[in-house]
Amino acid sequence: MCIYDWTTASFARMTLFKIFQYTDIDSGIASLPHPLDRESLSMKIWQSNFSAYTPKDADYMRSFLMEPAHSLDHLKAQFDEVADEVYNFSEIENRLLAAAARSMPRTSLAFKSQLFSGQVDIQQLGTKHFGIEFYECPLNSGPVGNQLAHPLTDALASYLSVGKTITTKMTWSFTDNIDDAMHYSNGIVLVLNPLSDAWLWDDMAFITPLSDDPGKIEYIASPGTQFEIQSLHDTNVSGKAVTVIGLRPVPGRSRRLTVQG
Repeated sequence: MCIYDWTTASFARMTLFKIFQYTDIDSGIASLPHPLDRESLSMKIWQSNFSAYTPKDADYMRSFLMEPAHSLDHLKAQFDEVADEVYNFSEIENRLLAAAARSMPRTSLAFKSQLFSGQVDIQQLGTKHFGIEFYECPLNSGPVGNQLAHPLTDALASYLSVGKTITTKMTWSFTDNIDDAMHYSNGIVLVLNPLSDAWLWDDMAFITPLSDDPGKIEYIASPGTQFEIQSLHDTNVSGKAVTVIGLRPVPGRSRRLTVQG
């Protein structure tokens, strides 16, 4: 069983090794499908400061097959040795997650009719890293070595503008209320609305029963899920300036109907 759990260091591994891929460049290696922005990736591992997940924490660093690092150079030296192996593990883990999510029962819109996600939901990432979460980002074409970071205003004026379809490189986590979403927001809130003729959340796996906190509603959209951008606006929520992005799912492949909730 593969569970996407934000409370573990695997959350960071599965996310960082996805968004920092140059996905328009084929590496020619099936287990390592695209080159990585290794400089940015190692920097974000180093900058982690969420709870115990810091470069000095043995468990956090072990999730990247490294030892606690006393400096950025020390971390980079280790990373150069293990990056390909961790990348391969991350690809396997993400594929298992996607298969598990697609096999789970879908939930009725009568249970939850609107979902919310705070982005970018890793503390050391900022709004300039939101655009690189998508296959449509032009920076995915490289060249390798160019930093994968795109100002949000530029992204919203192009491939993230209203009417565009976006495809996620990573897993997205959603909840059922804006307050929980704001807790994880670094300047962006996603509001997911269903299709007008839908009565199920298709391609959105309801994982709350598998969570270590069953009191908090959680859905996930696995890598490769598509959404249409419906609206964009800037607002203030609880004293915090955020960009609100309205989305609706793009129908995925058909599957046998099962319903939960």
